[in-house]
Amino acid sequence: MLFWLTILGGFAFVYLALRIGFYMIWQSLFNTLVAVYLSVMLTPRLIGLVPELAESGYYFAPCVLVLALLFFLLLQTITACFLTGISEVALPSAVEMFGTPLLGFVLGYVIVGFVLFLVYLLPISHTDFAQRHVFKTTSQAGLETRPPLPVRTTIQTCRFIGFVSLQYHEGTVERTVHWLIQSARPSPPEPERQPPPDPRWRAGPEVAPRR
Repeated sequence: MLFWLTILGGFAFVYLALRIGFYMIWQSLFNTLVAVYLSVMLTPRLIGLVPELAESGYYFAPCVLVLALLFFLLLQTITACFLTGISEVALPSAVEMFGTPLLGFVLGYVIVGFVLFLVYLLPISHTDFAQRHVFKTTSQAGLETRPPLPVRTTIQTCRFIGFVSLQYHEGTVERTVHWLIQSARPSPPEPERQPPPDPRWRAGPEVAPRR
């Protein structure tokens, strides 16, 4: 189900891309990729600066979302102010015909995958029902269990931006995403404390208590 949601999101953005043109959809895709990367990688730092945010698993997803929106709006403002002339450059018809819908599809796929990743960070997504029927993990014979599709999509997005920005370190993105998921999961209930045994009783129900 999650796969088809991301595919539908991609095709929905194809329509948007054809309406706004190649440059605008390329700008939006680039800014979205960078915003997703920065929000995921900086959320642990934010929570470290504000320890109160770690008190509930429901604070992690809003932190990632707020950072992503802030970075996206900042980047959109910068590109709108300093790169407006590029949108007036005429591009070959083949680029507009094939490149524009392709970028639109990728943008929709990334956005829907990121939104589903935020939902996966909520503790309610780690209940038995959600894990069995919504966020299913996949596994193959002899291979490790693969995380749900939204997690893989977000990891690939962050790895791509880390690679092209020369900030990529093997395993850093995976460890960060894993930390976010583990921290957002609900804590297991503490075992009920039993009252201390009566020292007058010996082991075994058949032995009478001391007098």
